[in-house]
Amino acid sequence: MATTHDFFLVGDPEQGRGIVVDALRAQGFAVTPAPDGAFAVQRGSTAMTVLFGGLSGSQLRITFLLRFLTDQQGGLVARLSRDQVGAAVSGGAIGASKATAVFEQCVADIGGRLRAAHLFAGERRQ
Repeated sequence: MATTHDFFLVGDPEQGRGIVVDALRAQGFAVTPAPDGAFAVQRGSTAMTVLFGGLSGSQLRITFLLRFLTDQQGGLVARLSRDQVGAAVSGGAIGASKATAVFEQCVADIGGRLRAAHLFAGERRQ
């Protein structure tokens, strides 16, 4: 499964950033700036995940990283990344599977919102 998903945006960069952040917040994530310019995207409870692993339900701790970059043509790229190892360690196989499903749901939601706003220029999975 993809661990990084790039969205290539056209149009107003601020509007594009807002749509990506709003999509993640709508999925229940807190999106907070990190010192390196990236954004930590987190939801769930670390304590519940440690205690119950993948059986934490909606309290499963899921963490992604969001970066906004500029491509070679000067366009905006929104890069959403996840750590497969961290999900497996904290939530076991069930937690890793759930984190994968949530990641894919976020990717689909972001892509749909960008398309609806006519800001979507393409995407790449890595």
